[in-house]
Amino acid sequence: MNPTRKYTKNTLLFLGIAILAAGLSLAACGGGGATRSQSAEPEAPPPAPDRLSASVSDTEVILHWQQSPDADSYTIYRSTEPDAAPGQAHASQSPGKSYTDRDIRQEVSYYYVVKGANNRGESPASPQVAAKARSAVPGAPFEITVVNGDGMVTLLWPEASGAVSFALYFSTEPGFAPGGGQGPFRRTGRAFRDHRGQR
Repeated sequence: MNPTRKYTKNTLLFLGIAILAAGLSLAACGGGGATRSQSAEPEAPPPAPDRLSASVSDTEVILHWQQSPDADSYTIYRSTEPDAAPGQAHASQSPGKSYTDRDIRQEVSYYYVVKGANNRGESPASPQVAAKARSAVPGAPFEITVVNGDGMVTLLWPEASGAVSFALYFSTEPGFAPGGGQGPFRRTGRAFRDHRGQR
């Protein structure tokens, strides 16, 4: 028996196709890893982060934004002046798409922009957002001025820190607790006229 196998042209063509297919499959599974790694390298800085938003409490500002393609990290720029240049703003770093700012003061407006970055550079700035932490409990009004008129009394008072409205209480007895008098009479301004006669 002759151990030498004879191949026809069709058989050789089939073997060649099978070897080529096996080589392509091997490149896709193993040999192609370096090619994908090289193609994954960004060719330019990332675009600006989008949809920047701020939620505020009395102690912190929480920022969220949409992830920027090809960004590896983000820089948050904060200023107390609107449209301040990033070089004039306080900068903080974040690896993700959110940031919590706890270094704030109440009743101060802060303005934020975010930039993404990769090994090619920094993105343009996101649209700016503003945030202002309000005092959890407003300060008490002080230096109330009473103006007596003809059949009425006018009360005037200055602004109170953190207050958006005011509640007034009346009584004919000194030292009363608010629950023991008349009221509350609510006002958003800083004046009240009582037309029921002088008190």
